[in-house]
Amino acid sequence: MTKTGQFFSEFIASTILMFCIYSLQDNGNLGAGNLTPLGLFFVIFGIGACFGWETGYAINLARDFGPRLMSYCLGYGHEVWSAGNYYFWVPMVAPFFGCLFGGWLYDVFIFTGSCPPRLIVSRLTDRQQVKVPSTRHGWVSSAWCARTAPRNPRFTFEGNPDITTSTTYESSDCNL
Repeated sequence: MTKTGQFFSEFIASTILMFCIYSLQDNGNLGAGNLTPLGLFFVIFGIGACFGWETGYAINLARDFGPRLMSYCLGYGHEVWSAGNYYFWVPMVAPFFGCLFGGWLYDVFIFTGSCPPRLIVSRLTDRQQVKVPSTRHGWVSSAWCARTAPRNPRFTFEGNPDITTSTTYESSDCNL
């Protein structure tokens, strides 16, 4: 298998793992609740069954780097790093970027709370106002106001979806 194939095998497996972890833990979108460990078992088992034969599914940096470093410290020599035509960097780099990508995919396509990517999209589409998704408790934190108010003199906070009205706050309304 080529280095590119190895990289993308680990990248895709890590992306799936992180996406599924966020899905299982997000109780706002029917998360798994008390069945999260069982769901995580099936996710890891499925990733191992599908991707394990290609690269040994090191889907986490700790699964490969820790044993490799310990083997080197115990005296197995430089071959620990040079084995497989210097394969050691693939399970270190690919899962890192795969997990970032999996988290980004979940955040953009499924997550319904207030988060930075949604604010960036709102800022790009409407320079005058930023529509903030409602939180479960119906309030905007002062930390959010401190980050947003200086750039946006006016922003709209939409409350509970059951409530049809929205309130417009001036930047001076934030407790800075």
